[in-house]
Amino acid sequence: MKRVFIILLILIMFSGCDGMGGGGNGIQVFDPHTGTYGLKIELLANSPPESVKDGGYLRTGIMIQNEGAFDVTDGKASIIYNIADLSINNPSQSLNLEGKSKIREKGEGKTIFWEADVSDVQEDITSQLSFIVTYKYQTNAFIDYCIDPDQYDEKVGEKSCTAQETISLSGQGAPVSVSKIISTYYPSSENSGEIELDIEVKNLRNGKIFKGSNNLENSNKAILKGFISGQQIDCDSELSFEENSATTKCYFNYNYNAEETTPLHIVVDYVYQEETESEEFLIEKK
Repeated sequence: MKRVFIILLILIMFSGCDGMGGGGNGIQVFDPHTGTYGLKIELLANSPPESVKDGGYLRTGIMIQNEGAFDVTDGKASIIYNIADLSINNPSQSLNLEGKSKIREKGEGKTIFWEADVSDVQEDITSQLSFIVTYKYQTNAFIDYCIDPDQYDEKVGEKSCTAQETISLSGQGAPVSVSKIISTYYPSSENSGEIELDIEVKNLRNGKIFKGSNNLENSNKAILKGFISGQQIDCDSELSFEENSATTKCYFNYNYNAEETTPLHIVVDYVYQEETESEEFLIEKK
């Protein structure tokens, strides 16, 4: 009996190793800050239908999934349509969707429907509609940043980290991404000085960017903040996007006797708006 128990224990241990991922090389930690989506919009089947009768009823909708790493708490989903063809009581609906997390790795999803009364027409006509989603979002880029005061490699022996002049980054679980950071050192002594960060931010999807709340007045604008070891650093905070790209600078002082890895955190706040392509449907005269 004891031998059977030992064999079962060994099998359980091997099974647990296989479940760790990476071929048993270690536990895979879920990171929500990956990918290039915020809210993903998908049309429902038969939405809109190919044709409807005049004076009748139309039902249409979309599926919205928060595939990013930030919670949407004050979003809005709207239907865009010809008011001469349809009558809709609630063209805009509120939207609250949790982002990706260890508990919900794909983020929260929601199906939204609109119901419309179809206008009377004199003859068959073609109409169209589309959907637009507006939401406040945030990009968070986390970097293990190496600060090395030894800019002339005078130190003898192996260093604990290597400072990178250029750091390239991919998506951070949001439609807007910190894509590149270039570091320039301005020493004031052997161990201290100032570091200037040239930061590039890109709009990786087809949506529009606005600064502030959902007023949509400051187009192609966003706000950037930077933190080193949890302490906010000086940044030229307003981003101005041209052809889906923006650049800015951040600055901070350093004073280290040797190289050291410290957390660098870049935050970008903005309102994002995406619209689906227009879908046509036929209104038939009875």
